[in-house]
Amino acid sequence: MVNDKDISGVLSMLPKNATYYFTKASVKRALSEKELQSLAMQSGLHGDTYPDVETAVTAAKEKANKNDFIFVGGSSFIVDGFIKNFTFSPFTFIEKVWEYRRKSFYLH
Repeated sequence: MVNDKDISGVLSMLPKNATYYFTKASVKRALSEKELQSLAMQSGLHGDTYPDVETAVTAAKEKANKNDFIFVGGSSFIVDGFIKNFTFSPFTFIEKVWEYRRKSFYLH
């Protein structure tokens, strides 16, 4: 996240029963991963820090179970770092989102 946003407000909306991979966007106004983790812990969120998006996503993929859902977000700068470093099929992504929604809302 960048340091000119309502960071505490955003963190308070995130689920507490998730694992977070805190990292830093590659822009000057980005909050450091350690600072973000500290603020997140004050909101009851838990996770480890990583020096860059690539390392954070790689760690999430390595630790994820088969049916886990990995969400990459926080700012468009983080998503940009993800897109630049990973190849993925948009169709697979859409299928995974639909599968997650179906399971979450018990749609059949």
